[in-house]
Amino acid sequence: MSTTRTTRPPVLRVAAALAGLLALLCAQVVVSAPASAHARLEKTSPADGASLTAAPPEIMLRFNEVVNGDLSEVTVKTGSTDVAKGSVDVEGDSLYQPLDSDMPEGDYTVTYKVVSADGHPVSGTFDFTYTAPGGGEQDSDSATSTSSGTSSPSSSSQGAAPSATSGPSDSAAPASGEDSGLPGWIWGVGALGVILVIIAVTLLARGRRSSSEEEDIDLDDHRG
Repeated sequence: MSTTRTTRPPVLRVAAALAGLLALLCAQVVVSAPASAHARLEKTSPADGASLTAAPPEIMLRFNEVVNGDLSEVTVKTGSTDVAKGSVDVEGDSLYQPLDSDMPEGDYTVTYKVVSADGHPVSGTFDFTYTAPGGGEQDSDSATSTSSGTSSPSSSSQGAAPSATSGPSDSAAPASGEDSGLPGWIWGVGALGVILVIIAVTLLARGRRSSSEEEDIDLDDHRG
């Protein structure tokens, strides 16, 4: 009396192990990817590098996601003078910082520190210039009234005016946590996953060919 027993080649066990490892890596990527997407500054008012002739009532910062209002900080300084007034107001993905209505003229730097929904801190800066209306004309009239009547002081005053109201210098875009795109290790895991898939498919193909060969065993030889 004889029967047929199908043996499971070792390659199938290896392929199953590789498939399990691939599934674990994919799960890790899915869980880690959302955590790597931190808050990013998308828009500000005033805009970075803006030249204003009217004092802004507030600073607005808009992000690509909701931020934590309790942990947000904004300073608006010209030199050592901070014109930020009161606490920060957060509405969803937008942040508002009220300003002193009597803010002086000058070049201002806005510094912000916020916390993303995932708890990651994000900070950055941007600049704007505020010059009150008629400020340059008043300076020119004062210089003219104190001159000796010659044209050279007037020319000097007129030459200095453009430099005081010149356009904003080129500056870097507002910092936003430096978290755009996916980190490099995720791409590495993806490449490894592709390699494991190729290996698993190859081993499965070989296992199927091996499993098609059946081994005949005579049971009478084992019954004494």
